[in-house]
Amino acid sequence: MLSDRLGQAIERQGCRSGEVAVLFFDLDRFAVVNESLGHGAGDELLVAVAERLRSSLRPGDTVARFGGDEFVVVCEDLQGSEQTEQIVTRVAGTLAAPFSVGGSDIYVTASVGVAMASTGDAEAVLRNAGTAVRRAKELGRNCYAIFDDALRARSVIRLELDRDLHSALARGELRVEYQPIFNVEDLRIVGAEALLRWDHPSRGPVSPVEFIPMAEETGLIVPVGAFALRTACEQVSRWDAAGITGPDFEISVNLSARQMGDPALVALVQATLAESGILPRRLCLEITETALMQDVDSAVAILDSLKRLGVRLALDDFGTGNASLNYLSRFSVDVLKVDRTFVSGLGHDCGDYAIVASVVSMAASLGLSVVAEGVETEVQLEELERLGCGNAQGFLLARPTRPEVLARLLEDAPAQRTGGPTRL
Repeated sequence: MLSDRLGQAIERQGCRSGEVAVLFFDLDRFAVVNESLGHGAGDELLVAVAERLRSSLRPGDTVARFGGDEFVVVCEDLQGSEQTEQIVTRVAGTLAAPFSVGGSDIYVTASVGVAMASTGDAEAVLRNAGTAVRRAKELGRNCYAIFDDALRARSVIRLELDRDLHSALARGELRVEYQPIFNVEDLRIVGAEALLRWDHPSRGPVSPVEFIPMAEETGLIVPVGAFALRTACEQVSRWDAAGITGPDFEISVNLSARQMGDPALVALVQATLAESGILPRRLCLEITETALMQDVDSAVAILDSLKRLGVRLALDDFGTGNASLNYLSRFSVDVLKVDRTFVSGLGHDCGDYAIVASVVSMAASLGLSVVAEGVETEVQLEELERLGCGNAQGFLLARPTRPEVLARLLEDAPAQRTGGPTRL
């Protein structure tokens, strides 16, 4: 019925001025409701959302449940993007008030994709609206994106990159760079973070901001992440054999949410440590708050299993997610990584200073280490030292670099063996 009504609306619009707008609503994190309150509560919420959407529309507009937690709204005779944006704001605004479901108040937000048309077919317009909603999710959810020529070109590039990424690992296009981590007090290199890089044969370097989320969506992050883990551990083993890293040098490797859900993760880490020969305590696995909060009970079990292997665990981007102090006490982490958004304000923003100071103090009381990310100025480094922050990384100290370049830096850094100062 939705396709039929949309097709008729586009056909009628060909004889009028204005355009048809398709608003594609995708409820944010709806799965959390099903998982925490049950599918019955999820169904009840969908019914309530449908009623609110219907009540916010004009008599001639159409609202349909497209599938799962997705709704589509069709509005005719719209004059320009301004009127369309007003409708999106009004309709999305109806979801702001809490929903009463199963005796609990639930707050719902939606990512919205908008596609305009005066000609064409219903399937193409729906596809464009779906592309726009994916863009809205990339922008952080709880917002809307409008499909236009730029987004069309971007979607074409994304499709091509997605296709190429499937064979990038087999073709040897992926590699790992390393960003040194420094002791704040004496600027010794105490470790490094392994970062994936993709050298595309025709496009050149592809930003991790582009291909990592793509790999996460498609599930490719599991084999790609395994490649990064093995490469990083093998590299440390080679540095050890060359005598340029000491027994306390630590390598940090990122784990994604999809990898956390892989039942073979713990076995992979155990096998990688055995193959490389490095001590488990020299491997630090970094997980973001967002990844851990997707399924707290499962995350706790996985972290405990990894902890039993002897590896260290870091909570990445700390302060930007939803982890409360209660959850922090449940996660078996050793390191808190202060997000760059807070570090950037040191020296001029009292709020950011207070946040970093609180994290450092709390970590000390819990017996955790702290790494400040994104250090880019001398002032930030000085403030971190004053606060007693243990370690730091950022462009001021060193950019991510190829292993042979970092090897030369380590060879020139007697700090690794004698405790003297190092500065890049």
